[in-house]
Amino acid sequence: MPAERSDEILGRSPHALILHVNICLFGGTFDPVHNGHVAIAQAAAQRFSLKQVLFCPAYLSPFKAQQKTAPYPHRFAMLALALQGKRGFLVSDLESPAVTGGNAPNYTIDTVVRLRKSLPKSGRLFFLCGIDAFEQIAKWHRAEDLLASVEFIVASRPGHSLADVASALPESIRPDKAVIAASRKVESEDLVLRGATIHLLPETHEAAASTELRDALRAKRGVGRFVDAAVLEYIQRQRLYAQMPEKEESEPSTQASPAPMERAKRASKSRSASPRAARSSAQAKPNKSARVIDFPKGKRQRRTE
Repeated sequence: MPAERSDEILGRSPHALILHVNICLFGGTFDPVHNGHVAIAQAAAQRFSLKQVLFCPAYLSPFKAQQKTAPYPHRFAMLALALQGKRGFLVSDLESPAVTGGNAPNYTIDTVVRLRKSLPKSGRLFFLCGIDAFEQIAKWHRAEDLLASVEFIVASRPGHSLADVASALPESIRPDKAVIAASRKVESEDLVLRGATIHLLPETHEAAASTELRDALRAKRGVGRFVDAAVLEYIQRQRLYAQMPEKEESEPSTQASPAPMERAKRASKSRSASPRAARSSAQAKPNKSARVIDFPKGKRQRRTE
């Protein structure tokens, strides 16, 4: 495919250029993205021969409604910076207001359905998330439909097993207690049920969590070993997390500034593998290299599982 300008690619239908069959959607708030996120994606890509991993930041996570997050444009831009030079890793705007239609609730099942429409029917679609998120899967909107639509890759933590994954499933497809108890004695990382296929991804030994990183940034402690250098520079330039409380006392602002995304888009010279996913380019500086996607001002979307 000949080289094309990013603004020319933007005008096409969502994800029209995604042709590979092994695709993984990586959901989360990424507030901020850290090396652990990338390590998990790399481990999943290697194990399941993934051609592309789409990092899809949530505009507003339903399970973190009381937690103040960095504005969506900043989280999107940090992801683009963190993924520079990482082949097959893209940041996607599938859950941005521009794609979801503004204030309408966004459900993970809708995101998956939207992506499915642009993939070959024979495509194998995975959804990557952490064990903490998966433990709430029974509460997600249309959980059974979601589990039947994708193969879940669950990034584990110390002390968790496939039995914990099975116990978290909706009651309609959850194995009985005897089977779950027996699974604790079996060394397996794959659970195949009628209506669900789940893979447990072993611990990646990247000791980082976004909550602890935000605390460290507020306290002005060093986090360089846990965050990409370009991301850290971006955080410092934008003064993110400096005074940000973990819980908001009032309704979040309805207008997140799109300035970081605007600057990144205008300065971008990188190519994209998809009109709705920004491919990172190596050797880029914060605010100048990450190609990102615009979305309308003044719209806030509540994402509810």
